[in-house]
This record gives sequence, C-alpha cells and structure tokens, in this order.
Amino acid sequence: MTRAARSLQFTNLPLVETVVRLYFPSNVRIDFRLVSDLHQKLGSEFPNVSPPTLLETSPALSSPQMLIAPGALPGAEYAGGPHGLSLHLQQQMVAARWRRAISEHAPDYPRYGRLRKILHDAINHLQGCVGGAHLSPCIANMTYVNFIRVENPRPYLKDVHLTGTTIRAKTVQEQIVAWQAQNGVDLRFEVRSAERTAGAEREGGYLLTTAAGRKLDPEDDAFARLDDVHYELQVLFADLISDRAKDEWGFSNGNAG
Repeated sequence: MTRAARSLQFTNLPLVETVVRLYFPSNVRIDFRLVSDLHQKLGSEFPNVSPPTLLETSPALSSPQMLIAPGALPGAEYAGGPHGLSLHLQQQMVAARWRRAISEHAPDYPRYGRLRKILHDAINHLQGCVGGAHLSPCIANMTYVNFIRVENPRPYLKDVHLTGTTIRAKTVQEQIVAWQAQNGVDLRFEVRSAERTAGAEREGGYLLTTAAGRKLDPEDDAFARLDDVHYELQVLFADLISDRAKDEWGFSNGNAG
C-alpha cells in the first residue's frame, strides 16, 4: 500500500459489514458474456454468480446508471467463497463486501487488506473483459457497519459527536452527520435503531455506520486514494466511540489494518 494505514484492533467489535467500492464516471455495459468471463477469471474463490440482490446508487454521479440498455444486465453478484466475502458488479461500480454470517462459528472479519486485494484483482479482471475501454475510477468509498445490542447508544459515543437533542433525548431513533474534511475526504456517520435476526429471534439495538469517500482525479492511483479513505475511517472511528465502548470492545492500536 502507498500509505501506512492506522490500524485499529478490537477483540470484541460488533462489526457486521464492511464494503469497499470504486465508481466509474460512465456506464460499463454488462451482459451475460461479461458476467461469465469475469466469473471465470475470478476462479474458485467465488463459485456462485447471481443477479444483484441490491442496486446501489452512485454518489455525486449524474450518469443514469439505473437505465438498462436492451440486452444488458443491471449487474451481478459473485459469492459462495470463504469468510463471508462477496464481489458486486454494477454498471458504474465494483464493490468487495464482507458480511458477518449469523452462526456460532461465523468467520471473523478478514481485514481491509483482503477486501482491497479482492477489489484490485476484480478491477484488473474486468479491464481484461471489456477490452480496449479503459476503466478509470472517479470515486473511492468505504463503509463500516456495527450492530450494538443496547437500548441506548449514547454511552458508546462521545458527546461531542452528538447533537444537543440527541444528548437530551430519552432514546435515540436516528442521527446522521456528514461533512468534508480539509483533505477533501467526505465523512459520514449514522446511528439508527434497528432489529437484527439471530436464528429464530430478533434482537433490538442500533446500527452504527461510518463511511468515507473521495473524488478521484484522472491521474490518481485509485487504490492509494482508497487507502486514504480507509485511514480517515480509522481516525474517525477511534475519535467517535467513547472510552466505555473501547473498553467493552477490547480496543487497541495494531498493525493488521
């Protein structure tokens, strides 16, 4: 990697999902041949391919990505590999996702470096599938989602990041804060009440989502900028959560990334 990323390690972090994404300024035409060719290049790591279960809109892009040309497909999802990893292809986006399985022996998060490599390899494979059309990403984006099983998330967040209304409220339903840092990275965190299925039961709690992204110049190294985004998310999360959260989740600085 081109930048030494700050590494946060936790022994008990309630992380449930991580996604890294690269967006393109114009649509990549997706058809059955492209989906099949990419599947072959990906190899055995993602044995299953299916239509996308979710279509994501692209931030700050004006191109009408949801308009599907005749004979084209909206995208594809490659999954079935180890560690809960999957790869998602849309007309303007490629994303690598980890999602925690709900089981007693679910694999742990394999860390940012693994997702980065999956995305890097996918972009290279996709470039080979589309031939002469050069793929030049214009936005790098990353998201972390934690699920906190508590009745009130306030003790797990520093008050400086909460609005006065949230601090005074009996319970919190939702709070969203978004801003741009001095270095041009867009940051966002969201706290929202939610339920999550665990076997036959449904657990109540809160989703804590942190996200960062930045626009890329044509000459930028997309993965160096993705490293910058990852770094800013590490800094944000360490500053966002309270000492109680750090203690309960077993926080420490480390080198795993």
